[in-house]
Amino acid sequence: MNFPFFIAKRYLFSRHTTNAVNIITGISVLGVAVGAAAMIIVLSAFNGLETLIRGFYNTFDPDFKIELAEGKNIPFDEEIRNEIIRIPHVENCSYVLEEKALLRANDREFIATLKGVDHHYLRVTDFEHALAHGEFFPSQPEEDLAILGSGVAYHLGISKINMNTLVEVFVPKADANILDPSQAVNTRIIYPIGIFSIQPDFDVKYTVVPINLVQQLVDISEPRFSSLEVKAGPEADLPLLEEELQQTLGNNFKVLNRDEQQVSIYKVLKTEGLATYLILAFILMVSSFGILGANIMLVLDKKEDIKTLWALGADEKLVRKIFFTEGILTSFVGGIGGLILGTLIVMLQKLTGIISLGDGYVVEAYPVELRWSDFSLVLITVVILGILVSVISTQKLKKKNLLD
Repeated sequence: MNFPFFIAKRYLFSRHTTNAVNIITGISVLGVAVGAAAMIIVLSAFNGLETLIRGFYNTFDPDFKIELAEGKNIPFDEEIRNEIIRIPHVENCSYVLEEKALLRANDREFIATLKGVDHHYLRVTDFEHALAHGEFFPSQPEEDLAILGSGVAYHLGISKINMNTLVEVFVPKADANILDPSQAVNTRIIYPIGIFSIQPDFDVKYTVVPINLVQQLVDISEPRFSSLEVKAGPEADLPLLEEELQQTLGNNFKVLNRDEQQVSIYKVLKTEGLATYLILAFILMVSSFGILGANIMLVLDKKEDIKTLWALGADEKLVRKIFFTEGILTSFVGGIGGLILGTLIVMLQKLTGIISLGDGYVVEAYPVELRWSDFSLVLITVVILGILVSVISTQKLKKKNLLD
């Protein structure tokens, strides 16, 4: 066994009568443990929140969304879809055409985005799971049907879905004549057959309709689309598939993965997580300085042992290494204890939901999720801080100072 490690371990786990040094060392270990536990708990809480939010968005967002690099929409081309489907690990692809529209019902008006989708849409997203009321479109709808976002339905005063519920849709014509307002818009009556609820940003923005309805409303001579939504297979390497899609489609299109489709939301989550980690790392650093005091006091307490080591031929480098190892061991033991404590608390929350969010939330208990990367991050942080305070506590350890 390494000699400095052997001596440091004996000092740390000594069973001799408890003295002030032992108490201070124990408090230092406890401080590091509490700091490490706090870090793993908070990081797990952010993981759970991120997973929950991703679950909301992933119901509506596909694995990949292919948008036009320039322009609003282009003519429909089935060959584009065929090229995408031929790429390995692509399960399905759906055409989408979006257009802003004014909706009117129950003497109320609201501006929403009509999202026109084709019959492949349910094979690309999990939208059907988001239906709070009603059902999705039949394969060949006989009427102009719609599925309203819950926010849109609220603003239009619609709470129940039946075929007696009518919504007027107004879409400006591309070549509108402002001198004749009656001829400036296309008008259609649609029948809501469902209400979906995903996330407030989506619920208040979108109304899902068949794509041919939007194509007719925008008053264009040929079918067009504004984006394609792609479903990847379970075995797909998503970053590699994203590159293949981009290479296949060329520079006229841009391929967006899930994070890029909601880039602002995920950036906020990552920024908040990073800021919280830095704050907790600073608190852990303050806790780690207890090890600095404990190490210095241990050096003074073991002065006679050090003199014996020097009499046996040990040099300053060896003695420094013993107390440096002592500081690292103290940090490591505290870090491991904190990880165990934090893991137990997170598992308790996950299994029992002891911390609840109250009524009116989409989940009853605060979501948490443990990730191996967080364990590594916390342990590395603890060890780095332990090295820092150990270096500070041993750098002035000199033979002449202890012989005085």
